[in-house]
Amino acid sequence: MKTKQGSGLIFAVVLLFVILGMVVTLSSITVLETKMSQKTKSSVGAFYNSEAGVEWALNQISTNNGDIFSAFRATGFDGPAAKCPASFGSGGDICKVLFLGADGKVLPTSADINEIEAVRSVGTQNTGETTQRAIEAAVAGTDCKIVSSTCASADCQTNCPAGYNVIAGGWWGIMYENIDQNRPVDNADGTTGWKVVDSSYLSGNTNTIYATCCRY
Repeated sequence: MKTKQGSGLIFAVVLLFVILGMVVTLSSITVLETKMSQKTKSSVGAFYNSEAGVEWALNQISTNNGDIFSAFRATGFDGPAAKCPASFGSGGDICKVLFLGADGKVLPTSADINEIEAVRSVGTQNTGETTQRAIEAAVAGTDCKIVSSTCASADCQTNCPAGYNVIAGGWWGIMYENIDQNRPVDNADGTTGWKVVDSSYLSGNTNTIYATCCRY
């Protein structure tokens, strides 16, 4: 009888340790899942903050001219990175935007806004554990410029810079109404331009021919 009682005690202790182990394991899993949930929530918040920075930067680029500093000075800079507007939250510290050139390197704030090929936004979520996420997006749209040449005789022509293609043109002079006498032209060096194809319309007067050149 005493032997049986001792066996029961050992069984109870073993069972207690098993239950305790299960409780500890379940508690650990619960704590781990809670942490993962918090990290996921923080990561998603950082991603959305980063996305907001991209949308804001692309809008600024499409509606401004000049250098990067002039286009983004209203919100301030942290080194070469433009701070997001304070209205985004945390005084604008929830995201910062870097501007990348054709070589993938960060452009200085003195660079022309037309040099920007992509933007990299770093979003920060400070609720709970600080988390950062970055998004990079190419700058869509076109880069266009108008070029012109002035001449008084012979064929009058103006050429687009290398890498640009002519999309429209015209000329202004004594016979400017003869629009059929000017048209786009392809040059031997691969560039394009706009020219007057009949020099008799120049009539020895000063004329200006212009072209709208774009690259995509």
